[in-house]
Amino acid sequence: MDTKRSQNLKKMLESVPAGYLVDAAWLTDHGVAYETFRDYVKRGWLDRVHRGVFRRPAPNGTKTNTLDWKTCLLSLQHIMDYDVHVGGTTALGQQGYDHYLRLGSNAPVWVYGDAIPNWLPKLPLNASIETRSTSLFADRSLGLAKDDTDAANTLPWDWKLKMSAPERAVMEAMTNCRSMRASITSTWCSKA
Repeated sequence: MDTKRSQNLKKMLESVPAGYLVDAAWLTDHGVAYETFRDYVKRGWLDRVHRGVFRRPAPNGTKTNTLDWKTCLLSLQHIMDYDVHVGGTTALGQQGYDHYLRLGSNAPVWVYGDAIPNWLPKLPLNASIETRSTSLFADRSLGLAKDDTDAANTLPWDWKLKMSAPERAVMEAMTNCRSMRASITSTWCSKA
């Protein structure tokens, strides 16, 4: 392996903790040539999760088919720098304001952003992803919980999810309920 490729690999391995994700755009932005992805997967330095999405394998070599949604979103926010946040009932639940017990399958994770990658809902996560735009407020950062985490100088288990403060999360949840009710009503009325 030539020196430049070796330096790019070293930089990538230092930037991506074990178990975390990166996409093809992030890799190419960090000097990893598109042709090299396959070689990294073949050598075991990356696992291919989905088309254009890779995970740095765990050091013990255990592979799981299902990804943790929190790890995925932390990767989006702190490694790949996507401007997304957790909102609605998901943000309320993460902050301890979840006052009901959901029966059955996992609750969907509400992710807000204007540039959410199209591969996110296609990943094999342990919860379904519902995406929404941030058009609720003119100021997109209004009502987001403060997070001054510097991913470069903080250990991954200390990273915090960027999410809506409770007041914004309630507004987002009400908007989600209204849009879901309209969808259900239009479906029901069209069948009648």
